[in-house]
Amino acid sequence: MKWGQISGMVLVALVILSAYEIVTDDVRILVVLSSSMEPLMHPGDLIVVKRGSDVAVGDVVAFSDPTGKKNVLITHRVIEADEEIRTKGDAVEDPDPFTVTAKDVYGKLVFGVPYLGYFFHEFKNRNVVYYLLFILLPASVLMVSEVRNLSKSDAELRRESWLKRKVDRRRRKLLRPLNAIAVFTISFIVFSLSISPVLTYDEKEIVNSGYLDVYVFHSDPPYYSLIKPGESFSTTNYAAVNGVVPLIMLYPLYLSGLLWTLPFLLSLTTTTLLSPLYYKPRKRHIL
Repeated sequence: MKWGQISGMVLVALVILSAYEIVTDDVRILVVLSSSMEPLMHPGDLIVVKRGSDVAVGDVVAFSDPTGKKNVLITHRVIEADEEIRTKGDAVEDPDPFTVTAKDVYGKLVFGVPYLGYFFHEFKNRNVVYYLLFILLPASVLMVSEVRNLSKSDAELRRESWLKRKVDRRRRKLLRPLNAIAVFTISFIVFSLSISPVLTYDEKEIVNSGYLDVYVFHSDPPYYSLIKPGESFSTTNYAAVNGVVPLIMLYPLYLSGLLWTLPFLLSLTTTTLLSPLYYKPRKRHIL
């Protein structure tokens, strides 16, 4: 069995495992409908919540609506975690006028994608739509591809392998590595400068001396603060990023200790999108 077939089968297994998690209700994909968690989440954002029983102060959790509405989950931050759990929206000064118990909590926020929720907002049964688009459709395409590969004869596989090597050699001739390196380097410099805030220090406070909003990440819940131009913030250990990237994407990177990879990830994405600058395939096919 070829390595390509093995990797394809592993990918199919991972997709099926993801489908199992959604079917068994271990993962929920939710659409943000209110502004109570701004600036972390905005209406229309798509968030992924994974089931978990451990709840600590500072966690962003999804829990059942205390008013009894069915199929409704509220996503707020935990501010007290004793026998009863008290929550609060980041954009609201006062705590929620209710408490919940651990059995009411579905799980914790994993990550989110800005604005994608608008696409699904009108669907009544969103979980079915998510499952069809993100799980069933990719899994079906992968499985059909693997079944076709397994049904091919050795002669067909050898011919396809020969053609692939020939196409790869042709592509290597058309690839301009120096151009690709230049695109990545320029992107890395641009993104590194664009996300680096202009901060000055006034005794124990940091002051936003630039023209952009700055997100300051620190060790105290809610683990971030928004500093507008001219405003100051008192903290010691922190990481600061200009608000050019949605906070819902920065927040998981900070919690996982990967915020430093942001310029690299943005540069890699940009380099991929700008591939015509360093790779121009010919329009004729090789048969």
